[in-house]
Amino acid sequence: MTSPKTSNRSRRLRKKLYLDEFATQGFELDFEFAAEKDADQLDAFIADFMADAMEANKLAFMGSACAETIAGVVICEGRYDSVTPEQRQAVADWLAANADVKACECGELVDSNEIL
Repeated sequence: MTSPKTSNRSRRLRKKLYLDEFATQGFELDFEFAAEKDADQLDAFIADFMADAMEANKLAFMGSACAETIAGVVICEGRYDSVTPEQRQAVADWLAANADVKACECGELVDSNEIL
């Protein structure tokens, strides 16, 4: 299934550009901490988040963190893999179960080209 915008591109080029049948999905992630964190607490939380929520689900996170919030984009580790609804829900569940997180917003699955 090709869109009119990309129908004139070769399969090889569509693959390089992650278009049409090679498009991958990811989602935006924003969450707020229940209390402000110092540098050591933030480092410990990020280490747990990366190990338990990201790496355990074969996901990658790109974003920024400060003492109050973390915001970024979640994509799959695999080159041409897309985030599944189950992986998205696993991240949301991990954050909801964490007492350090006050509010969390997981965006809908969208084409990674649109959010990166």
